[in-house]
Amino acid sequence: AAQVAAPPVDGPRPLSPGQRRLWFLDQLTPGSAEYIVGTVWRVRGRLDEAALAAALTALVARHEPLRSRFVMAGGEPRQVADPAAPVDLSPCHAHTLESGLDMAADELSRPFDLRACAPFRVRLIRCGAAESLLVVAMHHVVSDARSMQIIADEIAIAYRAHRRGETP
Repeated sequence: AAQVAAPPVDGPRPLSPGQRRLWFLDQLTPGSAEYIVGTVWRVRGRLDEAALAAALTALVARHEPLRSRFVMAGGEPRQVADPAAPVDLSPCHAHTLESGLDMAADELSRPFDLRACAPFRVRLIRCGAAESLLVVAMHHVVSDARSMQIIADEIAIAYRAHRRGETP
């Protein structure tokens, strides 16, 4: 199968009506975590961190909104896609699954600054040698429940391919 190339970054783009509404709500309550769409996946057994990092990097390269910032340009909100870059998956460590879940909840309650950073982040929490939590957080300005399922499917497909040494 052919690999899908990331679209070129070509400057600020207008927001969709839904994005405009969510951007406006974010401006009314800066620092709010109300519009974070997130999930925590519990991974049991051996986790190939390099394959997971490669899968997440491919995901972000493929989906421009995951690496976009929202800025004012000409008096209007615009989205600006940053160039694709490797996803840093440096794990943090928890002593127990419960403390790992607390760390995951903290991550999902940490707001996004839509002007300064992409509305997507991941955090890997190691809860022992054979158990991890993968936290995926996105701002609703670029995600909803349906797109979260698509992203989960893409991560799984890319992870399996990278573990086999293939290009997804």
